[in-house]
Amino acid sequence: MRDFLDEYYNNLHEFRLDTLDTSTMGQNALDKLTQYAPLRNDYIQFLDKLLRSEVRFDFDTILRFFERLPLLFGPPKSETDHEFRQSWRYRHFRLTTHELFLYTVSVALKNFRYDFLEELFHARYLVQEYEYNYKNEPQTFEALSFYYEDIDDFYRELRGKNYYNVHAELMATRVPDFYDRETFLKADLLCYYIAQLHDLRWFPLTYVYLGEYGYSFEFFNRLVSMRHFEKTKGVLGFDNVDDFKAKVITSLKDDGTGYNGSLRSRIPGLQRFVNCERIGTEK
Repeated sequence: MRDFLDEYYNNLHEFRLDTLDTSTMGQNALDKLTQYAPLRNDYIQFLDKLLRSEVRFDFDTILRFFERLPLLFGPPKSETDHEFRQSWRYRHFRLTTHELFLYTVSVALKNFRYDFLEELFHARYLVQEYEYNYKNEPQTFEALSFYYEDIDDFYRELRGKNYYNVHAELMATRVPDFYDRETFLKADLLCYYIAQLHDLRWFPLTYVYLGEYGYSFEFFNRLVSMRHFEKTKGVLGFDNVDDFKAKVITSLKDDGTGYNGSLRSRIPGLQRFVNCERIGTEK
């Protein structure tokens, strides 16, 4: 596993922008994201196979992989060519890192690997941010929610559409054919709910793409079962039903949160999927 992730990380350097003209940056970034997709797909398939298997591995290998991905957000210290010292050549890695974390959550959710999800959500990351976190302080998973906006104007003009969020559009529309789009989108929503349960910050950028998928969420719908609660309480971060129920009632109502101007869609509150009176009432 470590060898795969090390090779993956090293291959990412090939996808830095190579244009010398900022006026062509948008097209170059889009081209690089397209070229990068097969490598991303390799990661999805590798992780899916790993989590479906009985192979034991050290979670810290994944944790350290995500900790160092933000080092790609700027030129490496060893880079001496002035042309490649420009930070805008690297900022699109903010999108690929955010996207990769969502696929990691999604694959774990798909395979019912609640032990792995618990680690993803409740570990502390020493994120080696290129520009920030100079003290290298431990951070929660919210530190892996990045945003790439350099391409926004170019992409809206290219497509002739005023998207709510171009970063979200690029993630939601680039889900590979072999992967379930609903599972990917709901991973973003799961990150949002876990963050809300623990007073963290995570905006689910892709929620507007849920459509008909936004009316159910099996992970939460099954919480009527005490057995399911016991399996998932580590992910939720609550040891007992009463504490979890109290948090849901007081903090996670439909509150109208969403994109400005998005009249047709707001982020669904957790109570859409969880009937507090029925949590843990069945076997």
